[in-house]
Amino acid sequence: MAPHVPEDLITRIQALERDLRALQGRVSTRAAISTILDALGSIVLAPDPAGGLARPWTTYTAPAADSMSLWPSTTSGTWATIARSRGIVQHPALMIRASLGTDPGTTGQLRLSVNGTPVAVGLVGADLIATVPIGAPVGSEVEFTLEAQRGTGGGSVYGVVRYLYGVALPPPPPK
Repeated sequence: MAPHVPEDLITRIQALERDLRALQGRVSTRAAISTILDALGSIVLAPDPAGGLARPWTTYTAPAADSMSLWPSTTSGTWATIARSRGIVQHPALMIRASLGTDPGTTGQLRLSVNGTPVAVGLVGADLIATVPIGAPVGSEVEFTLEAQRGTGGGSVYGVVRYLYGVALPPPPPK
């Protein structure tokens, strides 16, 4: 026994050490967490019994034609929908990459809208690459539209989505 330490305190410390060892043993042999929930109780992460993930659902971009002439297009000088899809919101933001093509002598640009609200606009003559808030609650169904607009020239503006992913919100810019 240590000097000047009451025996009942030593007994109590030994019991705590025993309980801690037992707890550590249970934690290390415990099965992996089978569901992780968000603050609202929605499933955020769940494993599939066969392996891999059951949630979140991850999409794979559908292969698109590589030939620009096969892409949806417009000759409109105002925004025109050239492609449309629907999805279930699982993340607060989305990341898009859409390729832009134009006929010779023509300029144009692309934008992405969610439920009719523009959320990302590409530079004239450049691919649309952006990460932006999706602006819809998790679990809701939304409609994505890829829109194109001709700037100058008399030809067509072509566009195709290369990827569209749900992601975390981008961190705020440094102050």
